[in-house]
Amino acid sequence: MQATTQQAIAQHQARLAALLPADRLNQQIALLEAQQARPLATEGEMPFLLAAPLQHSGSVLLNWEPVNGAPSTSALRWRLVLRASYQGLKQFLAAIASLPLPGIEQMAIEHGPHGLDITLLLAATPEAAK
Repeated sequence: MQATTQQAIAQHQARLAALLPADRLNQQIALLEAQQARPLATEGEMPFLLAAPLQHSGSVLLNWEPVNGAPSTSALRWRLVLRASYQGLKQFLAAIASLPLPGIEQMAIEHGPHGLDITLLLAATPEAAK
């Protein structure tokens, strides 16, 4: 019985040793993600990309504007102001996560008389915009 256990342990250790090191796997994952990355939306595409997530979440877009005077570290910056319920905000954020939009740099949430008033600052680095 003890020999069987030792044999099983030895086989398991051999299988583990045959696996690629974690840093090699992380490099392969990063390479695959970079190959599948979609280009970011242009300013003109932004309203069309946001229309469906806004409608499905029951959110209302109050204001959308490019941010002027953006620092040189950011090529694309937009400020969005919307009104939503808590559930609507969760649905909206989940929906835009899969879109080719810049990342959320800042988010401010205030409780208003008709739900949550949310201000999002979307920003992408120049490297991501290429």
